[in-house]
Amino acid sequence: MTDPDDVVRMSRVLRAARTDRFATGFASRVVRAAYADAEAPSLAHLLVPQFLRLAPAALALIVGLFVYNVWVAGGGRPTLDEALGVPPVSIAEAYSMSNVLQAVPPQGAGR
Repeated sequence: MTDPDDVVRMSRVLRAARTDRFATGFASRVVRAAYADAEAPSLAHLLVPQFLRLAPAALALIVGLFVYNVWVAGGGRPTLDEALGVPPVSIAEAYSMSNVLQAVPPQGAGR
């Protein structure tokens, strides 16, 4: 298959091309690159200042909405009902037949 002379020549070429050490300055380049990676900002280092800048505004908005909600709901009606303009309804009004009959359209209506 292979000629023994070719194998010997190939092994000589490989031995001649072999290097026993890295080029000069390799270790310092590796250390410099490792320190550069360690000093690179992470996602946490980038997001923390943004959070600290926006958190007080968000907290003020939350407190303001809470105070407004308590102030508007202080009238005895839920805030959502006030916002939608829904009239107040009691249990007696909900179960009275007059309201049920008013809600049902007459038989001939809509045709």
